[in-house]
This record gives sequence, C-alpha cells and structure tokens, in this order.
Amino acid sequence: MHKIKNTLSDKYQVITKITSKEVDPQLITRDALKKGAEVIIASEGDGTLSATTTALINTDVPLEIILRDPANAFAFALGIPK
Repeated sequence: MHKIKNTLSDKYQVITKITSKEVDPQLITRDALKKGAEVIIASEGDGTLSATTTALINTDVPLEIILRDPANAFAFALGIPK
C-alpha cells in the first residue's frame, strides 16, 4: 500500500484507507465520493471489491483494481488477467 501511495503521490492527492470487518469499504467509498474523489483504487478481497463497486453504481467515477491474489474470483469474473 505504501509503495502505491508513494508512486502516485508525486502527481495526485492520495488518501488511503484500510478496510476490515469493522471498516466497511462501501462507506469509505461513499465518503470519498462525497469529498470529490475523481478515481477510486481498490485492492484485494472479493468483499472489498464488491462493496466498492456497489458504492460506485450510478456514478461516473472510475475504479482501478490492483490485484495481489491470483485466486481473486471477482477479478476472474471480470476477465482481469492474473
């Protein structure tokens, strides 16, 4: 996560959030949208990716997916190569 942030921070304002059972990725995404996010980047976990995409329904904000687990069913269903 830090490597991604460091790489992008030179050109973009990057705010990172770590999800857990107590931290809902859908709420994080909705909050980011309210604050004017221009792109959402999500990484790993079928649940995280599903919740994030649900929050993006009916928006024009693009989702970037960073895969770290080759067994990710969500990415496989979308045809994203391993």
